[in-house]
Amino acid sequence: MSGENGESPKADLQALWAKLGLPQLSISSSPLGIPPAHVTPLTLNIDGLEISVLVPDAAKQAYRQTFKVLARREKRRAADAGNAANTSILVCGSLGAPLATSGVIALSTSPGPPAILAILATGTGGLIALGGLFWAHWMNKKKFAHEERLEQYLEVVEEMK
Repeated sequence: MSGENGESPKADLQALWAKLGLPQLSISSSPLGIPPAHVTPLTLNIDGLEISVLVPDAAKQAYRQTFKVLARREKRRAADAGNAANTSILVCGSLGAPLATSGVIALSTSPGPPAILAILATGTGGLIALGGLFWAHWMNKKKFAHEERLEQYLEVVEEMK
């Protein structure tokens, strides 16, 4: 868009705002100066992008409550992901591993055609165990991501006090 006419991205943005019928924006790259009275500056980090927000004192409690609700939700999601990881480890250790072990033992002691069933039991047990380990790893990653977001929300709650 800006390369074809030689215009700057700022001019493109202004043209887009005019096309949409919105008031012109003043884009400033300078950091936030001294905030006005009865306003709390708040810096949010959303996916690596820092956004500065001015919160009036009258709205502090509402913002704080909103971030408390978000923190509770992330805490619940982290707990659910942790429980799923623990459950998959239990399934892996109590179902898959013994099935694979018993299949190996049956394979070593059974002659002829029953050995096919032992091979099948070993393979099934190994797949269950491996699947449980992968699922636990994936759910633990989700748990840590939720806990990281929880910390960010709690920091905002503390800033709003």
